[in-house]
Amino acid sequence: MKLILIKTTANREEQVIVNNTNRARHNRGKKRAIKGDTRAVRQHRKEKRNTGQEYVNFKEKKKAARIMQPLKPCRNKCRENISEEERHKLFTEYWAVGDYNRKTAYVAGLLEIKKKAVSRPRTSVPNKSKHRMNTVLYHLQVNGRNVSLQPSMNLKDL
Repeated sequence: MKLILIKTTANREEQVIVNNTNRARHNRGKKRAIKGDTRAVRQHRKEKRNTGQEYVNFKEKKKAARIMQPLKPCRNKCRENISEEERHKLFTEYWAVGDYNRKTAYVAGLLEIKKKAVSRPRTSVPNKSKHRMNTVLYHLQVNGRNVSLQPSMNLKDL
């Protein structure tokens, strides 16, 4: 076995252990400090990212602010069920939360998990079948009523 040090990007060194089978196993070395990257700067960047505002990431790349995307046509007729004003209100409320855990809890509350209604075996060997066990339904609470959503609709589409 040989130990080889390799310089990588972002001031990191990786140790590569090469054994007799010519396979390389990567062990990450120490994470080097980036100049000017303090805890306050990282916290400010995190707040901007979590609230959907424009920010500059640690690679000095500018990320644009979150904007509402136009709704695509779907079989649930989301365009007719949710008005633009309601969408804008939901969008601003969601991104104003700012805490990742609270946002994921909100999204988890929108889901409804049901047992699947119809089952059809497609193979004679039961352990080879890849059937899902549940159906996930997506709902939004708009003015006190539940509006059914298309599964492909993301929160960026609100």
